[in-house]
Amino acid sequence: MRHGPCHYIGLEVHDPGDTKKVFVPGMVFTVEPGLYDTVSGIGIRIEDVVAITADGCEVLSALAPKERAEVEKTVQAEGILDRLAASGE
Repeated sequence: MRHGPCHYIGLEVHDPGDTKKVFVPGMVFTVEPGLYDTVSGIGIRIEDVVAITADGCEVLSALAPKERAEVEKTVQAEGILDRLAASGE
């Protein structure tokens, strides 16, 4: 694997943190396995954001698309940046 399997999120997108610490409520981190094809040089990471709660954890990115067709549809859809560009902002 070319990268770590996760990282903390907090004040920075890639917050430093002790990966040996026990998780406590309020901690937020990613789970991001990667798949890389060495022949083509193409790689992909599907990242989830997870928050530790008093009862376990909550996947904050649960509604984000992960299947290929869903990702392609989302990429092709109009987004906020398209709307801002159209409005001249």
